[in-house]
Amino acid sequence: MIKFTDSETEQLFLRYAVPCGCVLVQRGNITQNFLDELEDKVTKKEKIEKDLQEIWPFATGNLLVLAKKQGKEKIDKEILHTYFWDMHAAVVLDRNADFGDLNVKRCLVLPAKIIATNSTELTVKTLFGERKVKSEFLDEFKVNDLITIHYDNAIEKISEKNYSKLKHILMTYDNIPL
Repeated sequence: MIKFTDSETEQLFLRYAVPCGCVLVQRGNITQNFLDELEDKVTKKEKIEKDLQEIWPFATGNLLVLAKKQGKEKIDKEILHTYFWDMHAAVVLDRNADFGDLNVKRCLVLPAKIIATNSTELTVKTLFGERKVKSEFLDEFKVNDLITIHYDNAIEKISEKNYSKLKHILMTYDNIPL
């Protein structure tokens, strides 16, 4: 069973993983009702009792491999960021080549800058232009904050350094339709 260093790290994993749930619904791996329950629990920062490896075997398998390579028994934020920031674009492109059912631009973890806000939605600027994302996974935010987004969700605040790093990683792929 996958283990995280603390509940905050597990919640961060869930904020990145739950948006991928629409693909799992589309493929018949989970139901829309179950995905809605997961999203509600993540928004409320509640524990998910089901084994996360059963829901996201591919992502958790990659996280466990990274942990083993680093000599770690538990998944920490560094491992999460290595997977979702450094590796995820390649994983998305490979999985889309295998299945052909991903909206690549939505599936990528993108750096974004908040340009407008309201109580439940943010307008952000990304490499692909402006778009609206849900803010429910963020505790606090303001215009000009730098964040990551995944599908239609704001995931976490990031530094200018990490914003530039993510942007650079994405720009190295010639097969991402920018």
